[in-house]
Amino acid sequence: MRKMIVLIFVLVLGCTAVGNTPISNVDMENNRADQRKIDSRLLAQINQSDLKAGETLSVLIRTQCPIQSNQQAQLEKAGVMVGTVVGDILTATLQVSAIFEVAKFEFIVYIEKARKVQLR
Repeated sequence: MRKMIVLIFVLVLGCTAVGNTPISNVDMENNRADQRKIDSRLLAQINQSDLKAGETLSVLIRTQCPIQSNQQAQLEKAGVMVGTVVGDILTATLQVSAIFEVAKFEFIVYIEKARKVQLR
């Protein structure tokens, strides 16, 4: 009887562990690679909660090559409003919560927060 209880206990523990699978090293590495696409100052602001999830940001996005219409459609589906496109650089506005999703796209090279520039 005691062996049966121990066996049931081990089976229950094994079944509960299956549903709580930790993130694999591959997933963690992919997440780090995606975060490297985000400007370090912007990433620091997000991590320090200086920016709220629903807040809209103006950003500059660099792509691997001039953006194709299907890639622009992917961005728009993710909530990005594409502005000016010049070669492989585009201006856009998006919610803070969409930044990590956008960074996952293979064609995205870099995302940085837009800032005002004054002419001298």
